[in-house]
Order: sequence, then structure tokens, then C-alpha cells
Amino acid sequence: MLARGTAAAPILFTGPVEVFGWYGIVLDDAPSPGSYLTNVRIENVQTALAVWTSANHPVVIDSAVFRNNGAAAWLYAADSRISHTRVDTTVYGDPAVRVAGQNRTIESLLIRGTLGKGLAVDSRTVQVLSCEIRDSGGDGIQLSDDSTVVHNCNLVNNGGVGISVADASYTANVENNWWGDAAGPTGPNGDGVGASLDYTTWRTSPYTLPYVP
Repeated sequence: MLARGTAAAPILFTGPVEVFGWYGIVLDDAPSPGSYLTNVRIENVQTALAVWTSANHPVVIDSAVFRNNGAAAWLYAADSRISHTRVDTTVYGDPAVRVAGQNRTIESLLIRGTLGKGLAVDSRTVQVLSCEIRDSGGDGIQLSDDSTVVHNCNLVNNGGVGISVADASYTANVENNWWGDAAGPTGPNGDGVGASLDYTTWRTSPYTLPYVP
């Protein structure tokens, strides 16, 4: 699938604003070189994921907006990427964005107002860079491997902790993030952090994200 709009004229994927809405985009074969969703708007997928990919279907999502969906994007294939993207409001308790597999990059991603977790990372080779996750109903980010790194992200006012881990022994590097408090994740207004994570040192002011639509 090749959906390439422009900043001035993004491609809109939408459906009726109602309980059943529509069923989103499913990418389930093994294309070469993969799919591209750039400068797109995907909204009102009330009963499902806005974008779901199988383990053999890489996709690049860039300069996208997800709004009012069950969840935004679950990416399972190696070499998939999501960047310069905004996720507003999800109505599922599942993570708004989930990534698994190898060699993934998450960069300049803004997630806010999700019913459940903001981001779930199920891979050891993922880098989460210059992102913001705020006002989630659950944890901001959940990590399932201690090799994942999270840097220069803003984690603010999430219902759970800013970054959690699936195993209490994981010691992933989550330094240089803003936790909503100059005193770090354990400060009076800090977003909280999994006890085993390496979060020292932290940012003492918010990170300014690169372009997000």
C-alpha cells in the first residue's frame, strides 16, 4: 500500500462517527519493499485498530494523524518505522501504539488522551526517541525487554507510571527524559518509573519535539 499525501493535502481515511465506525487498514501480505503511509489522517475506527500489520509486512508511517480510533497502530514486521506522528484519543484499553520485531525506530511521536497505555514496546532493538506521551489512562510506555532505550521523551500526567517494565529485573536505559517534574520521575509531580530502570540523569525541563502534525 502506498498512500503518500502532502502536508498541504493529506490523504484522509475515515468513516462515520458512530459505535461501529469502520474497520481500519489491515496489511497482511509480504510486499516489496513494504507499505508507506505518509501525510495521512486516519480517524473514527471505533471497533478496531486503525493500522494493523502482520509480521511479514513492514510499513513506514510518517507525518500521520490518528484520531478517535479504538487504537492507532500495531506494527509487527522488522524494519517498520513510525515518526512525526500524532495520536489523539483512543477508546480501547489496549495500547494505542504497539511495536514488536527487530530494528524499529519510534521518533517524534506524540500520544495523548488514550484510554489504556500509550505505547507498548515488545522488542529488544527498538529505540524510542524524542516522543511525548501524556494523559494516558494507563502507563505512558511499557517495555518488554531491557535492551530498549528511551531518550529525550516527555512523560506527563499518565494514569500509571511514565515508563513501566514487564519484568521487575529489567534495567533498560531511560535517561534524559522529562517526567513532569524537575526532580525527576519520583518528584512531587513526577510521572513515576519502574523501579529497576536506569533513569538517572533526567531532563529538568520539557524536550521540544521535532515536527509533529
